[in-house]
Amino acid sequence: MEVDWKEVSRAGSRSLDLVNAGMLEEAEKLYRKVGLEAEECDHFCLSDYYHQLASVLSEWDHVEDARSFRAQALSTSLRQNDQDDANISVGVSRYFLGEHLLRMGRVENALEAALPSIGLSEMGNILLRIIEASALWRLDRKAEAREVANLAMDHCPTEE
Repeated sequence: MEVDWKEVSRAGSRSLDLVNAGMLEEAEKLYRKVGLEAEECDHFCLSDYYHQLASVLSEWDHVEDARSFRAQALSTSLRQNDQDDANISVGVSRYFLGEHLLRMGRVENALEAALPSIGLSEMGNILLRIIEASALWRLDRKAEAREVANLAMDHCPTEE
């Protein structure tokens, strides 16, 4: 049976509605179902569904499962975007994975996740540099961290 990508999209929206209503168990179950169906039709929002499921899992401190889904989101974004590290979807996936790894205390891994897209887009020049600066700071490379943080600020549209 062929998967209807429009129905997958509707189910993905329902999953997000469940999260917003605080119904995380139901959201997790639906996200897992949506993920399987989205994989089958290589849905254009597949990486988003992985990120959203990872967020639900993070709420329950299932950090390793959440990390796995963040990594799957990055892998999917790269595959669906011809391995283009300048692509916004890839940058977003690198940011979320890097941020998650920082929270796990896996600082070197966070830096590795962010580096390939840094400097390739505004996303890389702002958000991913924040991951880089945070990782460098935690690695006690304070001067480099300050320099990278200043680079991020230089690319912000306002001083706020």
